[in-house]
Amino acid sequence: MSVGLRTVMLTIVLAAGLAGVFYMGFSFAGEDSRGFIPSLEVVGDVQDPLVLRELDEDAFLIETVHLRDGTARAVSLEDLLRKAVPRSDDIDLLLVGDDGGTAVLSGVDLSGMRVALGEQYGWEVVNGEHPVSSHARMLREIVVIAGDLPPGEGIGLIDANSNLFRLSAGELHRGGYSVVMRQAGISSVAGDDEELAVSLFDRERIVDLEGFVDPSALDLALVVGDRGEVQLLRGDGRFLLDRNRISYAEGEDVLIEEVRGLVLDPPDRMITDVYRDAQQFLQEEEPVLLLLLDGLGYHQYVEAAEGGHAPFLRSLPQPEKALAAYPPVTPVNFAAALTGVTPDQSGVTRRGIRTAEVPTIFDLSLQLGRKATAILGSIGVIGLEIDPVLCVDKNSDGSTDDEIRDAALARFAGDYDLILVHFKDIDRAGHDHGAQAAETLEQITRIDGYVSDLVRAWDGQVIIFSDHGMHSTGEGGDHGVFRVEDMIIPYWTFDGGRIHE
Repeated sequence: MSVGLRTVMLTIVLAAGLAGVFYMGFSFAGEDSRGFIPSLEVVGDVQDPLVLRELDEDAFLIETVHLRDGTARAVSLEDLLRKAVPRSDDIDLLLVGDDGGTAVLSGVDLSGMRVALGEQYGWEVVNGEHPVSSHARMLREIVVIAGDLPPGEGIGLIDANSNLFRLSAGELHRGGYSVVMRQAGISSVAGDDEELAVSLFDRERIVDLEGFVDPSALDLALVVGDRGEVQLLRGDGRFLLDRNRISYAEGEDVLIEEVRGLVLDPPDRMITDVYRDAQQFLQEEEPVLLLLLDGLGYHQYVEAAEGGHAPFLRSLPQPEKALAAYPPVTPVNFAAALTGVTPDQSGVTRRGIRTAEVPTIFDLSLQLGRKATAILGSIGVIGLEIDPVLCVDKNSDGSTDDEIRDAALARFAGDYDLILVHFKDIDRAGHDHGAQAAETLEQITRIDGYVSDLVRAWDGQVIIFSDHGMHSTGEGGDHGVFRVEDMIIPYWTFDGGRIHE
């Protein structure tokens, strides 16, 4: 990794009331300090945080560098950072000393810099190509701050309409947290005349979220985790800054180990409502048709409807906005819709997991003695309690959606109480061409016609939903990250037998 600029911007910040002694840069301690050397951590916007207690010859190429007070073993700073895997090639560095003093390095060529472990000043950053004032001693942290954080990294803040902003662990390490002492317990022993007690405390780095968003906007917010956890933000909830991530805690419990985002003023609906609505209809002995329009985000529906590309869907009652499960990919949300629980409870937390750990709506239909089927493409998504109907591309037109439509219509005469139909082509076109490309809108029109055919032939309740949205990229479209285009989906529920009366 090499940053193109050849200059160093060095800013020294001392915590109030601290009296660090600066010599050849900053030492954070007197010249005669000896003894315990703390570990050095590489944290922030990195994939694999490092904790160094020594220089391991099996992990790094060790060099010998000359310091003013002798020699020391050292490793290339560039190699050290490469081991931690920064989230971006464009980075700033914070060098944090043992007393909290901090150096900010921006636009620096890392190739001439070394991290040395000396007897007198502990961990040092040695920069032989620059003035001695850039040497930093008695280090405890090297914080990586990504200049162009890739999509999906950090934590995103969205509402039902827009992406608000993203925060990264590195940026918060720069200045976005308060250190709070939190009591962890009490240890005591009985003395001759009295009990001797010691209170134990943890030092927590609490994210000052109010510094980034109006506190009133947090009155109603959902916290979403990396494994699909969803928690309503409570007044006593707090966000904790760890080495390279942010967690969410309430009281003594960490509820979400890695936060992916916050939804401010979230929609009333979630994709897990598919199960609950279908459950209600089945219990009331009303047949229900589930239509899954893969890859149709709410913003795509709006553009298609306003542009005349979805005439039938637009003729229906206005869809509600619903929140997809994180990550917004098909297996995760297929499971969330059919089990009624979030991914951390269903066990389907990412692509590649094909078995839910809890029953689906098809298990309930069997318990109630209801007749059910699922009509899918050529490959199933997750395991179901029934054998699905898998459709192949019989007419070789590059799609199975027309065969899916035909297979569904053929089963409408079979007195089914529950039918799931999964159309795939909107997602495929979005990936190939972009979320709102002409080709994607054309596929929405095509699926709109299929939906019309099915709804007009169905005499019962209908739930139409998507599993995730889609955002455009330079090469086409994609999904799977915490952003409004991927996370907010349309949701319809209505009586199909009466919709056109």
